[in-house]
Amino acid sequence: DTSYAGMVWHDGRLWVSYYSSHEKRTSVYIAEVAYRPTIHIGTRRELFVDHFLVDSLTHAALALQTPVDKGVVFRFDRPWEGMGSTYVTETKPLAFAGDRLTLNYAARTNGKLRVETRHADGTPVTGYALADAVPLTGDEIDGVAAWNSGSDVSALAGTPVQLRFVLENADLFAMQFQSQPNK
Repeated sequence: DTSYAGMVWHDGRLWVSYYSSHEKRTSVYIAEVAYRPTIHIGTRRELFVDHFLVDSLTHAALALQTPVDKGVVFRFDRPWEGMGSTYVTETKPLAFAGDRLTLNYAARTNGKLRVETRHADGTPVTGYALADAVPLTGDEIDGVAAWNSGSDVSALAGTPVQLRFVLENADLFAMQFQSQPNK
């Protein structure tokens, strides 16, 4: 026979108290109930790079591996692609921190790379449209993307945006949002 059950959430723990009469003895009990909230991930892929999904590790550690060069990401240099070969790719909506976009790229003779910034719905951000993009030429490890208004993207930080890269006879290896050292 049990009755008078009660639950209390205290210091991140769930406690249950109850009254019980058993074998001619009556007592009040309190017990801690194991409780772990469910994390809903739907169908998205989650990487084990932090403790977001990892509750505990035994004889294991989370570690990022050293990147391995697997070659060029984008290239247009085949005869059938012509002198004005253009490749366009768009990122998924992403939020970033920082005030400038740096790119590791290489543009061949007469080649260039331009970046358009779009709202998450795909419409160009005023001042960051393809028509406003300053063409990047040459070969840069940390080339800074720029538009007619400059390279500062801090007004867009934390807001979901898409990046649209337009490469003409150019290769794109990597991108990174950074903050200028003196900011």
